[in-house]
Amino acid sequence: MGTAEPAAPVPVERIEVLAYQIPTDGPDGRESGGTLEWDSTTCVVVLASAAGQTGVGYTYGDVAVAHLIDSKLAGLALGADALAPAALWRAMFAQLRNLGRPGAGAMAVAAVDTAVWDLRARLLGQPLQRSLPAFHDRVPVYGSGGFTNYPNRAPRPAAHRMGGAGHPARQEDVTGLHQVRDAGPPGLDIAAGEYGFVLSDFARLLDSRAVDCLQADVTRCGGITGLLQVAGLAAAHQVDLSAHCAPALSAHAFCAVERLRHLEYFHDHVRIESMLFEGTLNPAGGALCPDPSRPGLGLCLRAADAETYLIHRTAHAPG
Repeated sequence: MGTAEPAAPVPVERIEVLAYQIPTDGPDGRESGGTLEWDSTTCVVVLASAAGQTGVGYTYGDVAVAHLIDSKLAGLALGADALAPAALWRAMFAQLRNLGRPGAGAMAVAAVDTAVWDLRARLLGQPLQRSLPAFHDRVPVYGSGGFTNYPNRAPRPAAHRMGGAGHPARQEDVTGLHQVRDAGPPGLDIAAGEYGFVLSDFARLLDSRAVDCLQADVTRCGGITGLLQVAGLAAAHQVDLSAHCAPALSAHAFCAVERLRHLEYFHDHVRIESMLFEGTLNPAGGALCPDPSRPGLGLCLRAADAETYLIHRTAHAPG
């Protein structure tokens, strides 16, 4: 499956930005990860259209991310070459210099960047995985969830028993990560990076040798273009890279990660993506395998079904 790449640029003709707020399905309508409790998750979706095709991108964040795309990034994306998403990525990060690239800025870029990569693959008539510099055709998964309303003291005895550090360590706590890593039993790997936004976040973890396995979230680290940079950094340090959540997207994107370890198959995102999109993947043989018969991510927004959760919608077109 595939077509010859167009000889001329294909300008992006339309950008649509939507946000959906979906209640959690945890006990009493709430979920907790030990350090944060929430009752809903917001998914910001970007649709990028050109030459009769529409690409899908998304991130998980506050509706403020949608407003940031509207005010600072959509105008850049309009008219940009859909076949050159990395060039647009660079322009978007430059646009955010004085606003703050980490955090919401990187997440906004991620949603647009992914939509344009998906659009590019659809224009080429290829699955996104095959339009990337892919090393793999599947991504191993491990089950994730286990959220609890336990107070923070509960994870402390667990971390102490398993790693001897006496407390769970956050990503920014490089010293704490070292303590857990050094005190842990043989075979205990320390992974961090899921809250990395810009390349320096990942470089700091690797340069300090604080992790055995790096983790990245393609919806936070600047999208597919950002992920490819993180993947190169991990390979240079000879450290594996694990995918954080967003399975419908990560199943394609992480095929381009040479030192791929696995994907966190997270209950919330599995549920939300199946509610918002047609074409999501189910694990087979312990892995997610991109469908070679479907172009791009193989996703189609369930706009009518998701309407009840819609909290933001804008459309941008030239003129």
